Amino acid sequence: MLWMLFEPKARIPQKMKELRFEVVNFLHFLWNSLAFVEFTCVCIIMVSLLIAAFVTVTISENKIN
Repeated sequence: MLWMLFEPKARIPQKMKELRFEVVNFLHFLWNSLAFVEFTCVCIIMVSLLIAAFVTVTISENKIN
């Protein structure tokens, strides 16, 4: 049992390597999706703030006149 600790890494089964590759790919996909969602949310918030500023300025100009 102890000899398995000192085996070269080449003895790792091919399926384990493929599984690790799939997990890493999935994590990259999740990270990219998260970045896209974050970017989309920031864009929506910025557009909302611009609309709110425009509406506020328009209302205050109408009250002055």
